[in-house]
Amino acid sequence: MHNRPRDQKITEAKRQAKEKKKLKYVALKGKLIDEYQRKEFEMTQERNKELAIMLTISPDFLTLWNYRKEMVKRELAKIKEEEKDDEERKKILEKEMQLTYSILYNRDIKSYGTWHHRWWIIQQLGKKEWEKDITLAITAILKIDVRNFHCWNYRRNVIGLLKSKEVEDKEMQFLELLFEENPSNYSAWHNRSLILQKKKNLEKALDDEYELCKKMFYTDASDQSAWIYHYSLLDHEKAADIDLLKRDQETCMDLIEAEEEESDDELDEDEVKERDARLKWPILTLTTNILRESTKHPEEMKIQDKFDELKRIDPIRKHYYEDIQSDFIIDRQKIADQQKVVIQKANLTRFDRLQKSVTTTLVTLDLSHNNIRCIPRLFSTPLISLKTLILDDNHIQFIENLESFPALETLSLKANAIAFYTFEKEHVHDQLTTLCLQENPIVENKEQYEASLKKSFPSLSSLSFL
Repeated sequence: MHNRPRDQKITEAKRQAKEKKKLKYVALKGKLIDEYQRKEFEMTQERNKELAIMLTISPDFLTLWNYRKEMVKRELAKIKEEEKDDEERKKILEKEMQLTYSILYNRDIKSYGTWHHRWWIIQQLGKKEWEKDITLAITAILKIDVRNFHCWNYRRNVIGLLKSKEVEDKEMQFLELLFEENPSNYSAWHNRSLILQKKKNLEKALDDEYELCKKMFYTDASDQSAWIYHYSLLDHEKAADIDLLKRDQETCMDLIEAEEEESDDELDEDEVKERDARLKWPILTLTTNILRESTKHPEEMKIQDKFDELKRIDPIRKHYYEDIQSDFIIDRQKIADQQKVVIQKANLTRFDRLQKSVTTTLVTLDLSHNNIRCIPRLFSTPLISLKTLILDDNHIQFIENLESFPALETLSLKANAIAFYTFEKEHVHDQLTTLCLQENPIVENKEQYEASLKKSFPSLSSLSFL
């Protein structure tokens, strides 16, 4: 039970037995380490058994895996030198495969050392063993933990050894079977995306993948795994060739219309929640797809209203939806003057997206009376010519990221939420001459921060608190 101490009582007999096991373990470990250091690599029956016992108890004991690897290498070299039958060689390797399978299946599926040893062994076997390993052993291990990344990495590597289109097609079928059991298997979706990259007929492959996702949407539109995977399809360079974006918009509209046929009055509280969960991803996809398009969308006004619906359905991610809506609003601005841009009272929460709309010739930017939460760091296109930035009446808490505006001379941050300032020598800005901080909480302690501000902005000639 939770919050209850474990019973620490142990009988004397159990304590002695435990101590005896511990002493045996320490003695065996010391013996094997000593033999390894003396380079005693002959694979005797006793040493083989002792190593198997130790590795089963401590599968992440990498020194012992290295010891075992050296022993196997010596045995394989010996077989080659004596020109023995290949069956002898195969027998040794299959014993190693059995040992690693036993450890992974029964002891620790996440043991790095065991997976590395198995991968080293399988590479020395042939195609028949590779196919057998995928269909039997690895599939069985996956059933223990279907999201285990060690197993998936190993499985992909073995499929890579086979270099067969037929094997890749079988793998795609296997993944579909996993989706029938659990559509939220992110590891399986990831594996599918990697196989997709190798397809020669990409247009057909993309079309097939989209149809699979579409099938998942109509089965359960609230499951996010297929939606997340399908975004990678929309971003694919070949997506435009099969008009994927347009098809996706139609799919989303169809899903939304089907759900909105019933009004809230016809549903009880639980049914409304379930319906909202099914609506979230189609609405989110419909809105974000608009940002992927360069042309004006005929349903733009209706789509704008969908942002409010998203915030109602999924209030935990309200800020995320507000940021997407800000991008949407900025994309729809008709910016004729590339030297001065004014966007006021537009409910913007961020303005990173302006990098796509304006050129480096922008001199004045006024984004007053919005809901902007921070000054962004513009990685792709810093506004190198911007001299005046007005961000009055927003929700900014920190004076930061001014390196994105190297020529900035005037920064107005009136009526924000700036309460303090910390000097950082790596963020000194030499060009700023005017800083307006009226109606910020920092005004109450202006004497405490004035020196730090002037140190950060050495050219500052006008610092306004009141």
